[in-house]
Amino acid sequence: MNKFLLLKGRAGLGNRILCLLGSILYAQLTSRKLIVDWSDPTYSDDGSNIFSKLFTIDNVEQTTDIPDTNSIFPSIWKGNLDLSITQIFQKYKILDDDNFIATPFRQFKSKINVSRLDYDEDLLIIWSYFADIHKMRRFFQNDFAYLTTLNEKTILKKISSKHLHLNQDIQYRIDVFKKKYFTNTPLVIGLHIRHTDRKNPFQSYVEIINKIIQQNSEYLIFLATDNKQVQTHFKNIYKERIIYTEKWFPDETASLSRLHHNSDCPNKLENAIQALVDLYLLASCNYLLCDQRSTFPIVAEVISDIPSTNIIDISKYSMKRNMRRLICFLESQIF
Repeated sequence: MNKFLLLKGRAGLGNRILCLLGSILYAQLTSRKLIVDWSDPTYSDDGSNIFSKLFTIDNVEQTTDIPDTNSIFPSIWKGNLDLSITQIFQKYKILDDDNFIATPFRQFKSKINVSRLDYDEDLLIIWSYFADIHKMRRFFQNDFAYLTTLNEKTILKKISSKHLHLNQDIQYRIDVFKKKYFTNTPLVIGLHIRHTDRKNPFQSYVEIINKIIQQNSEYLIFLATDNKQVQTHFKNIYKERIIYTEKWFPDETASLSRLHHNSDCPNKLENAIQALVDLYLLASCNYLLCDQRSTFPIVAEVISDIPSTNIIDISKYSMKRNMRRLICFLESQIF
């Protein structure tokens, strides 16, 4: 009898793609058919599953049909498979009054633990903010033994290149932009700056850029940001050297919130496509300057061939970031 792994969408594209790559590996380790359900309202305007409009998956057993079964884990999903993660959180009071997870541990009621492979249920529900590769390492045997010596980013690169491919129309948009700007430019510096709900600092970027361009007179700077004011700031400094894609931004006078959770967004699917175009263009640059407290540039690194020496994470020495990662790691070891 077939067994299935149902991946539910949660958070922005960086988190989703990391979780997707981890889910592909878990589905292979457990010989389960993968079902990707991105019908939640983050990127879907009408409740339809938008995953196939963004990606295709190759060389993995998969289906789009959720099986009619009562053999489900976690059990809170029984009769609730049409709900989103947020709706499940609300229904079972996993969220507090401000829509944050009430405690770091209560979310685990809603998903499997990927450090286990021995679930008997026909349908497992998975979601995460990360790939959680470290939880699966003890199962890297037989056909997966070659993964034992690889670090997490290398494993994610292998999964991505072998299994995950962009929708052709999105790839076409990327190719057109690259042909116009990247083809005849010897040096393209990619900047990712998140500055809405999370105001990652970017003042030090200018100093780093100026060091890179000292011996490179022919260069462009590709900027991917969620903040129109940041775009204007760098345009004022670097003039025609700054390039970026056209995208929707919220009204500058409105309260800033994540683009993918902004109620004013006129087209959620297009919002996802615009983000993917930026993501893959960042991955095509010669340098990547970023703050990897956001998962978006982590994914850009995973799908890129940029040398590690050319990826500059300005948060690397942030004590706050490192403490947060330590807490997340300790929580993941408990569950």
